[in-house]
Formats: sequence, structure tokens, C-alpha cells
Amino acid sequence: MKRDRAEVEEEATESGGWADLARPEWFPDGRGTMWVVGYRVMRSPAGELVPPLILDVDKVRAVFLFGDVRYFDTSQLRFEIVTDTEWKIVGETEERQTGRGSFLLLLAAFDVGDAPGNEPEVRMDLASVAGLIVAVCGRNAAYEQVFENVVSIHEPRASGFSQVLENPLSIRPPALLARRAALERAALGLSVADPADAERLNLAFRWVIQAVYDSGADAYIKYWVALETLAMPDTTNVRPIVEALGRVYGISPSEARTRFMVGRLQSFRSRIVHRGHIPAVHSFLLDYLDALFYDVLSEKLGFAGEKRAGALLAVPEFDLPGLLGSP
Repeated sequence: MKRDRAEVEEEATESGGWADLARPEWFPDGRGTMWVVGYRVMRSPAGELVPPLILDVDKVRAVFLFGDVRYFDTSQLRFEIVTDTEWKIVGETEERQTGRGSFLLLLAAFDVGDAPGNEPEVRMDLASVAGLIVAVCGRNAAYEQVFENVVSIHEPRASGFSQVLENPLSIRPPALLARRAALERAALGLSVADPADAERLNLAFRWVIQAVYDSGADAYIKYWVALETLAMPDTTNVRPIVEALGRVYGISPSEARTRFMVGRLQSFRSRIVHRGHIPAVHSFLLDYLDALFYDVLSEKLGFAGEKRAGALLAVPEFDLPGLLGSP
């Protein structure tokens, strides 16, 4: 279950070397703040991230590293209701270190010099890149959000926000080195896309990252909206998805329609949205939507995909018609 978010600001003991991770063009006068979101990476061997893997996507820098990260911990913060119209933030905050491990840091310039940052825009940029990484490398590439801080690059000051669990062994390893070429090709494809298409793709990625950290029918709807945003910009017909899958798997649209049951998936979504039907949604079904998104994304951005939906359909215990129930 998601928690409400609290925000606090405190003096830090040091400015913490964040400036070394900033892109050179972000802070021309050497003053400003960065928005930093830190995720724990699971099932990635330590040696895979030494030296760190750095990827710049649009306005965001993604850093995969193995080490010990200092951050401003707000995990103990919570809202306490005083009256119907009054609440307060309670709990302790402190500087902490993660302990040695594998991490993904997503960084974006926030305040630049004396110019204040645009919080909604920065949050959307960071969520888009998180969604891209998870779509290509899987949930374990950003398994758990550890912190969300705004850090100063020129003085010891930080602010932070308060965050939710799933067994990482149930999720495929991110295989970051093996998928690095695909991730770089995806980032390149996004950078050269028509601006309107890029905006649509970024919106789809934001829906993916929301779906990944949600569950049940809510997650299903978010995955479907991500897929629809990715591949159905001008229609409610699933044909563009079916045709994309046909190209990925080298089969006809009619074969793809039968094999991947995209129409049945849309009907399942419609029963939730239009009939208020809240079904029990098996994690296998969410995995399948995630796989379909990946396959269609690989076709859209032109990187060599792994045909994940087909691999799932080949698993003996994966019963797609049974998971979808009666039409």
C-alpha cells in the first residue's frame, strides 16, 4: 500500500560529492540543487557495476553503481492526524548510509543558480527514465526506492521525502551489462524520435513505473494505459499492437491476434473500467502485460528485444485464457 509523502529540510554534515555526478552543463555558475532518486538494484553482481554505468537520457542522468551511498533518511516520517482539519509530521530524520550494495541513482538539475526548479516537470522526467530502465531491464534494475532527496551541490543542505515490497527472487535479474546495448539503443531511439512521439513515449514510461510499484487491478489498468499510449495514439482498436507484435515475431497480424490475445486483454480492462469489475489479478498477468510492453517498445525504438511475451506463453503453468476468465 502506498504511503502519503512527507517533506522536510535539514542541514547535512557535508555537501557529499553530488557535484561529481552532475552533468557539466547543468550548473554553469557552480550553484544549484539536484533532485536525486535512489533505487536498490537486486541480483546484479558487484563487479558488473565497477566502474559505474552512466547513461544520459534527455534531462536525466542515470548512474548504476556498487558502493555505499549517503542520503537523507525520511523513512520514519509519517502524517499524524490531529483533528479533521489539522495534521502534523512526526518521526525522526537523519543522515544515513545505505551500506555497500548495487544502486541506481537518477539525477536531474532542479534549482539552477537563483532560478527555482519546476517540481512537477522534474518528477515527470525522473519517472520517465525510471520507466524506460524498468521496461528494458526489468523490475530488479530499480527494485526498491530507497530515498528521494534534493541535494545542494555547493553547500551542506538537503531535503527529503518519505516510501513499499516484493520478493526480488521472483523477478528476473536485470542483466545490466547484457542489456546495456539495448538500453543505449532505446535511449538513442527516444532522442531522435519526433517530438510528439517522444512525449507520448515518455508518458507511457511514466505509466509503466506506476504500474510496476502497484498491484492488482490498479496495476493492470496502468500497464494497459502504458501499452495503449505506446502503440495506440489515434485509435481504440488494438490492431497497431497486434501488427507490432507480428513484426517482432515474424508472423501475420491474424496469427499475432490469436497467439497474444490482445483483444481479450482489452476486454478484461473494459470489464474493470466500464463495469466496475475488480478481479483478482494474478502476478503472471501483470508480468505478461509488462512483457508485451517490452516487445512493442523494442519494435518502436528499434532495439534487439528478447521476445518476452512469447517466452511467457511457453511456460507450462502460464494459462493466459484461465487468467483472463470468461470474456
